[in-house]
Order: sequence, then C-alpha cells, then structure tokens
Amino acid sequence: MPAGKPRLKGMSAVIYLKTMSILFTLAIGLPLLIVPLSWARLMRWQIPADTDLTNYFGRCLGAVVTAIAFLVFVYADKGALHAFMLELLLGAFALMVAVHVWGFLKRAQPWTETAEIPLYLLLSLSAAGFRFGWFA
Repeated sequence: MPAGKPRLKGMSAVIYLKTMSILFTLAIGLPLLIVPLSWARLMRWQIPADTDLTNYFGRCLGAVVTAIAFLVFVYADKGALHAFMLELLLGAFALMVAVHVWGFLKRAQPWTETAEIPLYLLLSLSAAGFRFGWFA
C-alpha cells in the first residue's frame, strides 16, 4: 500500500475525504452558517427568547465547519496532506463524541444530539482506520 494513499476496502482516502467534506458542508456547515435557528429547531433544541448569541455562535461554528470542509475537499488529492487531514477529522470527530456524551450526562441536549454519539464514534473510527491503515 503506498504511504500517501491508505485504503478502506478499495475506497481511497481521497474519496473518503471528499465525501466527508461534502456531507459536513451540506448537513452542518452551511445550515449553521445560513440558518442556525432553523437547524436548531430541526434538531429539537429549545430556542431562547434572545437569539442574538445563539445565532452568533451557530454562524461561527458553521463558518469553521464550512472552511475546514472546503479545505479538506480542495487538498484531498494531495497525498502528502492525508495524514494531517485525517488526524484533523479524527480529532474533530472524537471531540464531538465527548461533547455529545457530556451533553447526554448533563441532560442538556435533545435526544437527536444523543443519537449522534454512535455516528461520531463511527466517524472517529473510520478516520483512524484511514490514518493508521487498520482496514488495509
């Protein structure tokens, strides 16, 4: 297996990185950036009376997710950057597991967020599998 192109059952890291970037841009990045309160309602969050801070933080997070996803998409073809990008995704996904578990334990989130814990765990494992060649 070439060092710059880890594989998971025939699916290249390039396809994985581009797929993750598109999915996260469409499912999380752009909705939070453009319509954060609509996204929050869809995810069953209670909307506070004063929404300025909620909108601000939602748009900030949406901007960060969109920027990272865009760069992952643009540089997914650069094999020399695969390790960095996979470690970035692994770190982000693992932290999302921690954030969602924390919210569950504190009973501070709707069930839809708790339901994402296995998803982020799976995404963490898939990023780690590509990064460290577990599935090759």
